[in-house]
Amino acid sequence: MDPQDAEDTSVPASQLQRLRRDVRWLKIYAVLGALALDYPNYDAMGLVTRISPDGADALAGFLINSRTPQDLDVIAAGKVVQRRIAIENHNEDARIVLSDPQGRERIRLGVDRDGQARIQMLDAEGKVTFQAPQ
Repeated sequence: MDPQDAEDTSVPASQLQRLRRDVRWLKIYAVLGALALDYPNYDAMGLVTRISPDGADALAGFLINSRTPQDLDVIAAGKVVQRRIAIENHNEDARIVLSDPQGRERIRLGVDRDGQARIQMLDAEGKVTFQAPQ
């Protein structure tokens, strides 16, 4: 029985309310999921999935962050951490992004949904300095 449509008065109201809350939580969780493996004070690596409510936008990925100094608390660490590596499938466009210690994208490898491969190298300002194919 779907707790959203429940009309059965034999189910206590408190239990029905709890079931409705759990169903709402599960619907949200189905749209966003994450698993993080941590440094002592911040995320080190994470697996993430995200699907928009209408299903039109979807992302699945694996992310690796820089290591933050151990003496920082989580708030301070969050201000200095940088994403170093991202492996993503975004709407069937696959890509690997390697970033420098400041978090700037420097190398992008990708294969789009049509099977076209591309590699790009970027300078510190984000300007493409090399691309194949041209």
